[in-house]
Amino acid sequence: MGQEVPMKYKGIGIVVAAVIMIASLATAQDQLTYVSSTFWTGARDVEVVGNNAFCIYENGLVVIDVSNPAAPSLLKQLYLDGNGRDIEVNGALAYVAGGPAGLYVISIANPATPVVLGRYDTPIYALALDVVGNYAFIADMAGGLLIVNVSPPTNPTLVSTLALDGYCKGVLVMDNKAYVVAGYGGVHIVDVTTPATPSLINTIPMQSDARGISVSGDYAYVADGRIKVFNIADPLNPSLVADYGPMGSVSFVRASGGFAYATISANGIEILDISNPENPMHLGDARIGDIATSIFVANSHAFVTDYLEGLKVYDISDISEPTIIGAYTGVGNSTGVFFSDQLVYAATGWSGLIAIDLRVFEDPETIGMFDTPGLANNVFVESDMAFVADGRAGVQIINVSSPESFEFVGSFDTPGIACGVFKAGDFAYVADNDMGLQIIDVSDPAMPTLAGTYNTMGAAWSVAVAGNYAYIADWQNGLEIVDISNPVNPSYVGNYNTVGFAAHIVVSGNRAYLADGVNGFSIFDITSPQNPVLISSVDPGGDARRIFINGNFAYLAAKEAGVFVIDIRNESSPIVIARFDTPGSAEGVFASDDGHILVADRFSVIGLFWPNVGIDDDYAQIPSDFVLHQNYPNPFNPATVIRYSLINPAEVKLTIFNIMGQRVATLAEGLQQAGAHAIRWDAGDVASGIYFARLETKDQKQSIKMVLLK
Repeated sequence: MGQEVPMKYKGIGIVVAAVIMIASLATAQDQLTYVSSTFWTGARDVEVVGNNAFCIYENGLVVIDVSNPAAPSLLKQLYLDGNGRDIEVNGALAYVAGGPAGLYVISIANPATPVVLGRYDTPIYALALDVVGNYAFIADMAGGLLIVNVSPPTNPTLVSTLALDGYCKGVLVMDNKAYVVAGYGGVHIVDVTTPATPSLINTIPMQSDARGISVSGDYAYVADGRIKVFNIADPLNPSLVADYGPMGSVSFVRASGGFAYATISANGIEILDISNPENPMHLGDARIGDIATSIFVANSHAFVTDYLEGLKVYDISDISEPTIIGAYTGVGNSTGVFFSDQLVYAATGWSGLIAIDLRVFEDPETIGMFDTPGLANNVFVESDMAFVADGRAGVQIINVSSPESFEFVGSFDTPGIACGVFKAGDFAYVADNDMGLQIIDVSDPAMPTLAGTYNTMGAAWSVAVAGNYAYIADWQNGLEIVDISNPVNPSYVGNYNTVGFAAHIVVSGNRAYLADGVNGFSIFDITSPQNPVLISSVDPGGDARRIFINGNFAYLAAKEAGVFVIDIRNESSPIVIARFDTPGSAEGVFASDDGHILVADRFSVIGLFWPNVGIDDDYAQIPSDFVLHQNYPNPFNPATVIRYSLINPAEVKLTIFNIMGQRVATLAEGLQQAGAHAIRWDAGDVASGIYFARLETKDQKQSIKMVLLK
């Protein structure tokens, strides 16, 4: 779902399909603020200086003490907006390519207290960078090559931009030449002798997706799944001299000291002898836990970023047999959160169940862990028991009365993939994906037994129980309602086939709230379970995966689009009033009465604060006219959907402009009723680039930035 965004220069780790939400809601009420985060994963790149490894993660900068390579230890985490992609260290400064957040310049004079000094917001997506002297050279995807003066570091300024064919994914600067890898656009060799006027020398055509590059002597080593070696002694006439087929798909390569070190995705790392560049030869390899994304070599050690598992340290004194000697390890994918008695219980994929003490929200503390046998998707806690939907391992029951020492109680291996669980009475109701609803008798938690099964028409992702009914988010089938008055023999009651893919459901009174995937958020009247009635829907963008209802507000986790706060006081016309674009993929959400919000963001658990949680019906910051939401998808090719909500009926005009301010299209003009509106713009007849959608009424104007990538 969305444009593939590769990861780094000089070896772009894994390729992650990600929708890049470049702009936040452009309204005064967008007041969700970052407070804290924990359980960081998503390691992208590393550079080692002295006793410290500077790692860039999805969430920001992680400084790790590697003075003892066998026992790396955390020194500091520095959260950064955007998505961490690449890092370069130059003296006491670290330079970070932050995806949609552009360039960061960070002081690491004291590695234990890194400080952001300056930032430059690149126009598209800062994917990779190299720093030489006073200049940062940035591969900005469709934005081309940017050259930024980083002196002084507190005020980075753009010097020049060079448009290049393809999506610029990596850059390396040597001897006044910038080598820019641009996917299928080839490898561009650029003269940067005068940074203010860079000029293209030549382009090496590629029939494959060039993602990473390293240069050693007269040879360039290009990672495009394989390793292509080019003789670049004459930049005007480069020649292919070797095409090496590695053990896996290569996205990163580093050539140094007669050796090439390559990441080979889930297969780990491979080391080549390149003493004869025209005949690279395999020397050694090593497996990795998840997906290798980058390598840094220092003396006899190779430091490898392992996407979900953190930093791995290998002894390469015998280069033919790299041996892992130490690791700084993450905790898996955070996909679900449950709050109980000042503790948050997080389902973290392969790491299982983790408890976080939130008494100091600004400094969450991990106090307990239990490694479940499967893939922990979600958790439900009642009294002293946690019921974990553990993927193919079914339901795991954990005693959490003492968070410091969780104890296994029992389990039941459901036939499908346990995606969600709800405990009510003596039963655990399991949304078991394509095996429907499984009802487990847990009156004796140590010996759970199957009570009943109901085969839904779709794939059960989530379940909520109220009274005699189970309400199931049934993916492609929408909402399905089941009579469970006799758990041994559950029976069909009713359903509503939604437009999207139903992923999560919450029931309160005679209302059901549904996260409906790309269709957004829906409210149903379930007064009559036999005939659920859709009251309203609002689609703020993204892929709605989980809801939390607290008072007058719904909190929606929408994967790459982040977290939305929706005002549901007028349930016939819910309004998006706040948003936070999380760095990862928002999969779960919890909101407290005092304005604190927790987000299971796949690569971490993030704490946010929203000061307006107690607002009443006279909330003055609700706009008097409309809310213009970020388009989705963004970037897009060739079509995108622009959504907006009108508070009152109004004469509106929705216009598209290019970066020169020229009108490209008028999508709407005239009187429109209050409520949610969506308009599709097909940009098939215009060129790639930056465009702006402007919505205006008599009293108000708002704009959003959109990126068309063809």
